Amino acid sequence: MSVDPADCLTILRADGSGKSFSFDFRLFMKADGDHTIQVLSLAADGTYTTYKENKDYTIKWQKQGGIVEFQSTPAKDLFIIMKSAVPMTQHYQFQTGQIPDGFVLTGALDDLTMKTNVDW
Repeated sequence: MSVDPADCLTILRADGSGKSFSFDFRLFMKADGDHTIQVLSLAADGTYTTYKENKDYTIKWQKQGGIVEFQSTPAKDLFIIMKSAVPMTQHYQFQTGQIPDGFVLTGALDDLTMKTNVDW
């Protein structure tokens, strides 16, 4: 899956009965084991709530993107905002003279694209 910075944001409206919200952008793994996604909700009064992975929600991987599965059902009419949150650190360690495999190289280039093109 390639990375297009314009497609790294998904906003969905909660119906008050579902806990699962899909997104279709690529995630990376951070050093602490969490994923590079920021999940928030926006209420009608303008109040934002930030959620924590493995406390408030979990990630289920799909072929492209994944599903944020909340522990509790979000209230009706909350806007669920899922956006890529790539840390500004180098995830891959390249060694001089070593040729990385295609998956690692693609991941590093996608990571670089996200760091240089996404302005939140």
